[in-house]
Amino acid sequence: MQKSIMATAATLAFLAAGPLSGQTISARPVLFKDPVWGVEPKHGEVVLGRTTLKAALRIFAVELEEDSVRVPLGHPGNPSLLEGREQRVGGVTFRARHRLDLGPDRYTLYFDENERLVALEAPAYARPLQRKEVAAKYPSLRVYYRGHNAERVPVYEGLEAPLGECVSLTAGVWLARGDAVENLGYVYTCATKPAPGGDK
Repeated sequence: MQKSIMATAATLAFLAAGPLSGQTISARPVLFKDPVWGVEPKHGEVVLGRTTLKAALRIFAVELEEDSVRVPLGHPGNPSLLEGREQRVGGVTFRARHRLDLGPDRYTLYFDENERLVALEAPAYARPLQRKEVAAKYPSLRVYYRGHNAERVPVYEGLEAPLGECVSLTAGVWLARGDAVENLGYVYTCATKPAPGGDK
């Protein structure tokens, strides 16, 4: 009986530490297709909080070798090293340390100091998106940041909607442009761990 309990506990611990415990999403943005809990990643999918920079470079090696991925001005390479400044989403502060640009039809990936995936950002979709559409889809949507112009008039909002354990949807909205959504993405809001043995 005790061996059976120990075996069950070991199996549960293995499953909790394995890829099934993460929130998986395709690197190709689809409007309002959120990360899915408990799906094993296949080619072209990433797991928030778990996928490493090294793994992403392997997964997307073909895309990164194509001419379609153009490194934006001001970025010395791809992946580029960021300053690691703190970003706040809701009540959570995280640091993006590396930025990996996969081209115009995929999310831009951000990794922390442990080189774990902590954010995905889609700068544009096939059609313009308005704040009210995001609010209708995510009733828990709230403002975590508000930017003002020189006259102290609000012109920009950072929005967040918690989606479950460790993952939130984020959106940037230009109030001065008819509540147009500038970007939509996801952030991993829990702490990450270095890869075992330093393998990232």
